Amino acid sequence: RTVARAAISAKQQCFAGEATMEHSSARNDSEEYPVVELVQVGPCNEEVVSGLIAAIEQMAEISGASEQMMSRFVSKRRPGISIADYVKRLRQFFFCSMESFVLCMIYIDRLAQRRKDVVAVSPLSAHRLLACALTLAAKFHDDVFYSNAYYAKVAGFRLQDFNQLEKEMLQLLDSRLFVTPAEFELYRGVLVSAAS
Repeated sequence: RTVARAAISAKQQCFAGEATMEHSSARNDSEEYPVVELVQVGPCNEEVVSGLIAAIEQMAEISGASEQMMSRFVSKRRPGISIADYVKRLRQFFFCSMESFVLCMIYIDRLAQRRKDVVAVSPLSAHRLLACALTLAAKFHDDVFYSNAYYAKVAGFRLQDFNQLEKEMLQLLDSRLFVTPAEFELYRGVLVSAAS
């Protein structure tokens, strides 16, 4: 099974059980309090980064997206750095948490699934998607994050272009950056599996 098929299958299972898992309620005196089932989240380590590399490389390889797709995320020519080396560079210099790499994958997958008309992961778009998604993840999740000027320099973009990419990604995601623990654990597991 490919990583993409495993992610879709696992995602369907997650969403099928989501309603019963998170929205049951219990009665206490005259008020109702929601009962939330706790989801145990496994550890995030370097396997998550390796899994992200494998997943994005596979998505880019099998996307079948037209290289002519019109989007701000599509480069005019292939970047001179491989996806693996680019993710390693971001890992080295973004100074973000390992959890941010899981969120990065979730954001990219949300775009790829919901906005197929605008965004497809391809060799021409992967680098830009990774840089923007990881920036959004770090800003949303981490207590300490850096300026866009810093992220743009590390990612290899002019600040103005990077700001536009970030703005567009946030709009395409409808500013929905929150991830449930169940969804996070699902993707973390997929990335760890992809790493091995």
